[in-house]
Amino acid sequence: MTFELLTGCWLFNPQAGQTWSVEDDHLAKMAELTGENFSDKILAKSWKRDEYFDESGKLLRIDQLFPISLKGAMINYGLPEPEATSAAAFISVCLRLDPEERSSASDILDHSWLEMAYMCC
Repeated sequence: MTFELLTGCWLFNPQAGQTWSVEDDHLAKMAELTGENFSDKILAKSWKRDEYFDESGKLLRIDQLFPISLKGAMINYGLPEPEATSAAAFISVCLRLDPEERSSASDILDHSWLEMAYMCC
């Protein structure tokens, strides 16, 4: 939601293709924008793993990913680089693919970006 409020665009806007579903594309976009792969630990907990991933953890129907950093995506949508840098640092701690690696809500409240986000003119 933070990305959307800053840019006016969805962070993930998955689309079905000729050979893949919206869900396949959503998983691909998650990997592309976080720069992470779905670990064996995460996939082992997924009851739909075999529907979307092969034995090695690669997506079944999307074989080529086009990674872009959160910062790069925000700059592409017109955010100035300094703002995109700090906002991307905040968003990235919220978007870790492994929930156990994500920052806690109390840690997020102490993130330096939030101090800047509340500044008024």
